[in-house]
Amino acid sequence: MKHLSGVLLAFCMVLGASLMPVVAQAQAKWSELTPARQEALSPLGPQWEKLSTNQRKKWVGIADRLPQMKAEEQKRLKTNMATWAKLTPEQRRQARENYQKMREVPKDQKQALHKEYQKLPEKKKQELAKGAEKDSAKGTRKAKAPDQPLAKSGGTVAPVQR
Repeated sequence: MKHLSGVLLAFCMVLGASLMPVVAQAQAKWSELTPARQEALSPLGPQWEKLSTNQRKKWVGIADRLPQMKAEEQKRLKTNMATWAKLTPEQRRQARENYQKMREVPKDQKQALHKEYQKLPEKKKQELAKGAEKDSAKGTRKAKAPDQPLAKSGGTVAPVQR
C-alpha cells in the first residue's frame, strides 16, 4: 500500500509539474506567451486580455496540441478560431448554448437534420442564417430544445423551418 501511495504521489507531482506551464501561460499577458503560442492563437490576440483565465487555459491547451494536428485540421481550427474571435459576447453565449443543446441530440438525429438541411435551396439556407444573425444581434434568440431541429448555416446555428 505504501508503494502505491508513493507512485500516486509521484504521478501527481509529475502531472502538476507538466501543467504548470499551461497554467502560467494561461494567466500570462499576450506579450508573455511563447512565440509558438502567439502564432497558434493569433486570431485571439486582440482580445486575449479580455479572456478569463479558464478561457485562456483552454486556448493555450489547444495551441499546444496544434503541432500534432494534420494540416487540414490546423487550417479548420484557425478558421474557426478567427470566426469565434469576430463574434460578439452575446453571439458566443448563444453558440455555447446551441452547442450544449446539440450535444444532447442523438447522433442519428443530428445526421438526419444535417441531411434535411443540405436538401434546402441555397436561398433558404441564407435566409435562415440572416434570421439567426439578426436574432443573435438583438439578443432575443433562445436556445432550441433538442426536440426542435437545428441546422448549421454560415457559422451560425439556425432552426430548420419546414
